[in-house]
Amino acid sequence: MSNFLNGTDPGLRQTRTPTTDNFAAGVDFTAGSTTQLTLSADPGSEDNVEITFDGIQQHRNTYSVSGAVVTFDAAIGAGVSNVEATFTTTIPAAEPADNSVTLAKMAGGTDGNLITFDANGDPAYVATGTSGQVLTSNGAGAAPTMQDVAGGAWELISHTARTTDAANVDFTWTTGVATSYSIIKIYAYDLSHDTDSSTTIRMRVYENTTLNTSTYRYNSNGYYSNSTTIGQSNSNAGSYIALTPEYANFYSDQNNTARYEITIQGEASAGSGAPRVLWTGVYSNSAFNNVHCWGGALSLGSGYPCTGVRFYASTGNIGVGATIIGLKQS
Repeated sequence: MSNFLNGTDPGLRQTRTPTTDNFAAGVDFTAGSTTQLTLSADPGSEDNVEITFDGIQQHRNTYSVSGAVVTFDAAIGAGVSNVEATFTTTIPAAEPADNSVTLAKMAGGTDGNLITFDANGDPAYVATGTSGQVLTSNGAGAAPTMQDVAGGAWELISHTARTTDAANVDFTWTTGVATSYSIIKIYAYDLSHDTDSSTTIRMRVYENTTLNTSTYRYNSNGYYSNSTTIGQSNSNAGSYIALTPEYANFYSDQNNTARYEITIQGEASAGSGAPRVLWTGVYSNSAFNNVHCWGGALSLGSGYPCTGVRFYASTGNIGVGATIIGLKQS
């Protein structure tokens, strides 16, 4: 029985156990004429079968196996009373049922790793990336990887809403324009003031966390719905940016709110320029005419880069409900 094992076949990773079938003369075969016996299972090959006639082992070259049938080269000899066949059967290793493997049964891994499949179809790990990276496809035949977000995407800086009147509404960020990203978009909704007559909405810029209160060049324009007049105000050395044109009939009404979209492009270093501000907006004037305003400005403070803005009214306070949303683009 040296040609089969009682245990585990290391090559097939399958369990193999011996089986013994006994055949009696006059019951299972006729001595002197029977040339075939049928085993209880298919051993696969004569190499897996050991046959004895009354305890005498028979050479394997004297019989062959096809399925479960053993065929002898010659009839079982007269006088043989017992034939014994000992053989192995292969029992496939047990497979777990679908959805039966729990997390506790899986091999441990590295925190943050993901499971994928490699080009050979074998399980593999996607290595843990760094904070802020995203899972990125590398196309067919290649495992995905964690990569930095591609440039050009807009990201939210923050969102704030006024719950009380305030003289100033500041909106700041910690990293300057052109240091980590190139453009800032600010959406200012429901900016109103608590006085009437000749009140306007103004803005100042923080440069390197310091509020610039003295050096602006701006051109503010407006056009209202029942007039062909274009209102304009400008300054070459102003102390603020006039988002609302400071021109007769273009002052904003306290009972109506203004909405602005503001774009800020900053400079990366001193001497290379100044934060540039572009804006467009809509509001109602004191005669309840719809006003479209637009303009551009330079902030010529001594610091760089731009790190925030301040909204305020020319007189009185910014009213409750002002909402400011900031986006950045890398």
